[in-house]
Amino acid sequence: MQHMVDYASFLGVDFCNSATSSASYTGHQSVSELQSAIAEVILEDSLQEVKDSNVFSLTIDESTDNRNLKRVLMYTQCVKEGELKYRLLTNKLISEGSACAVNILSMVLEELKTKGIDIS
Repeated sequence: MQHMVDYASFLGVDFCNSATSSASYTGHQSVSELQSAIAEVILEDSLQEVKDSNVFSLTIDESTDNRNLKRVLMYTQCVKEGELKYRLLTNKLISEGSACAVNILSMVLEELKTKGIDIS
């Protein structure tokens, strides 16, 4: 777990003073909180890349797993420093209704709005 703490610190996650080099995170809740903190920082960086780009694209993928749960994955592609960057934007469960185009479009628009990505 120490490598995750080091990586999170590298990404700018501010830990309290108890997170020292001898810190040990072995509890399920601690690991989940650390993973969530890392994911939040990575998502913030990805969102900022999209917002800073003059142009971006979305790739939408709907899938159904073996338990008949439907999910929508959204990826962004943008240009940063002359290079294409691909980032996972979200992985959402379709909890209400079907995976029809109207519901997926509604979910995509709401997700972009929530994340502060302007598509006007």
